[in-house]
Amino acid sequence: MKSNVQSTKSFEPVNNIENEVNTKITDALLPSDNQEIVQHVDQDANVYDKCTLIKGILLTVSILVMAINAMYGILISDSNVSCIYDWSFEVSKNLNKFFADNKSYRHALLITSSVLLDVNLLIMSYLWIFKGKSWRLMITIYAFYGIRAFFQVNLCLTR
Repeated sequence: MKSNVQSTKSFEPVNNIENEVNTKITDALLPSDNQEIVQHVDQDANVYDKCTLIKGILLTVSILVMAINAMYGILISDSNVSCIYDWSFEVSKNLNKFFADNKSYRHALLITSSVLLDVNLLIMSYLWIFKGKSWRLMITIYAFYGIRAFFQVNLCLTR
């Protein structure tokens, strides 16, 4: 019976040493003033929230401007625009004739491609607002739609 008691007592100092080591490791890893860390995290969260709000407002205003332009044609020129010779149209003459003759296929292709572009824009905008760390995506979107609008208006690509 004594051997059991002695064996139990021999493990107690090991547990005490283990607790002391864990306490020292925890104290060494964690700074004594946790309020500084909490304040720093709160400041980062506030900056993140402000940037997200600014990005969301900028994107909303941009989409509204594009929608108003699409509905009322503010950027479309009223003058008669002379078109350029379209080599790609000549190469794809048969495909163009097919879509000219089949109105339902033409509309289906336009609707499908427009929906895919819109979904792509929405997904990329969402990712930029919540996970974006640079303005590269927004500049690319503005450049793409700006150049697209320029060519549609100035080079008579809308038919």
